[in-house]
Amino acid sequence: PNVSDKQFALPAALLFEEAIDFDGTQAEAEEKFGLLARYCGYSDWETTLVTASKEDGCLWFSYSNNASKNVLVRFAIEDGVVTDILEHP
Repeated sequence: PNVSDKQFALPAALLFEEAIDFDGTQAEAEEKFGLLARYCGYSDWETTLVTASKEDGCLWFSYSNNASKNVLVRFAIEDGVVTDILEHP
């Protein structure tokens, strides 16, 4: 990704990193992280930025954990907020 794409995706990427480290209730997670609440409490995951596109309004990354390897995820981003999540099965 170019510099503009990285800057576009940075707020969502940082919020995602904060979400996986979050240690609170589900209600608190949903209030603070919205759609990203589903990833709260998974600080043992390995995450990798795949690409980001300001033009397409998305951020692609992959994660691996004990149960899954290199799961590809797409975040649709609007105004720095994740508005949709598509996770490859």
